[in-house]
Amino acid sequence: MISPFVREARDAATSTSPTTTEFSTRRRGLRSPVSYWRGAASPVDQSATVTVTAESDVANARQLGREISARAGFTGGDQTVIAAAITEVARNIVSYAGKGEITLTAEAEGSQPGIVVVARDAGPGIPDVSSALREGFSTAGGAGLGLAGVRRLMDVFEIVSAPGKGTTITMQKWRRAQA
Repeated sequence: MISPFVREARDAATSTSPTTTEFSTRRRGLRSPVSYWRGAASPVDQSATVTVTAESDVANARQLGREISARAGFTGGDQTVIAAAITEVARNIVSYAGKGEITLTAEAEGSQPGIVVVARDAGPGIPDVSSALREGFSTAGGAGLGLAGVRRLMDVFEIVSAPGKGTTITMQKWRRAQA
């Protein structure tokens, strides 16, 4: 089952561009939104969107990801992993697209909470998604985490990108059972 966010982006991209590239890895299936999660003051607190145009927005998205994952009961280590993934995709928005948004949503299956991160932009798109997902790949010459690293950190990673149409990345992380 494809995330509704990814399906929407793919449908928009494929309706006008035959060169759309999609990549998806799943270790766990997609889940339905939780109606209430630990620490939430109201259902409105389950989801938040950050417009990303500058480095300060990257920091805001990262902090919001930490807060939502902490409320969902993730360990400090997992909060750091989620924050690192959010930081990488947010910096890519600033560096390559100039403007985009990151939506963070708390989800759960039964009693297992998780977080869904959707990063979306209308930038130039990624011309070769396969190369961008290769270990060590960098167009900026840096040694950052990269999309390959983000894919490793998260439980689910999906990317839809079309040249001239932008990129949508959907990532999910599920809280591991506490021993």
